Amino acid sequence: MSEKTNLKQYLFAFAAWARRGNRGLLLDLFVFAVNTFLMGVLVQQFYEIIVSAKQGDESAVFVIFLYFFAMLVLAPTGAFLKRWHHSEQQTSANSDWVEMGNGCLFNPLIYFGLIAVLSGAVGALFFHFIFGGATPPAAAQTVLVVVGLALAVVHTVFVYRYFSPPSRVPRTEFMRGPMSDLAGDICIFLNMLLYQVLWNMLALGFERPKSGADIFTDLLALGVGSLLIYFPPRIFYLAEDIRRPRTWFFIVLANLPVIYRAIFGNYHAMRF
Repeated sequence: MSEKTNLKQYLFAFAAWARRGNRGLLLDLFVFAVNTFLMGVLVQQFYEIIVSAKQGDESAVFVIFLYFFAMLVLAPTGAFLKRWHHSEQQTSANSDWVEMGNGCLFNPLIYFGLIAVLSGAVGALFFHFIFGGATPPAAAQTVLVVVGLALAVVHTVFVYRYFSPPSRVPRTEFMRGPMSDLAGDICIFLNMLLYQVLWNMLALGFERPKSGADIFTDLLALGVGSLLIYFPPRIFYLAEDIRRPRTWFFIVLANLPVIYRAIFGNYHAMRF
């Protein structure tokens, strides 16, 4: 009986720790663990799915479609589920949340730009499969640009509603209770995982460095790329802890495994 009681106490203590603005730290540690111990397997599996899709496997193409569709909806869904809880914590006397007007990092135009670039890259990859690597017709390219920008706008609007207080109390008990907050966290963690798979796949494009200058250039490109791709899925928690110096240490730590593998690891053996 005492062991069960101690377990409950530990779980409650952990939940309280996570609620005190530490979920971003927990996400960073989660990403570091996945990138260190699991990402190699995930990348290999996803790599094989892409190869199968290029060879005409329609089921593989559908899996890739579901992957990018999930990236499109998970962040807005998480924002919707957590919006009320974020507003409550933001108005708390003990809150350490950052006002959205402070700093250009939270400017929605920056987020929109990143999402638009990713949408364009996703659309180009999708068209690559549709047209078998050939250049798409001009009309198809126009549709790709328009649809990509429209989706980026909708995505950004839904995400940034998270940072504005809701006009009324949620009608359902679920949206007011802790389960919606937990479900929103799960969406954010899954979204970050998908982004990390994408970033690790992009890291396949780095050639093995041949000199110190190549290492420096690759480190610079990978460092900037890591932060740019890490920012969109972490923006919800970054609003909580951006003022804490340790935040940036753990963000860098979370991205170190992929940077190492892209330069010194076994990613060079895999090519599309």
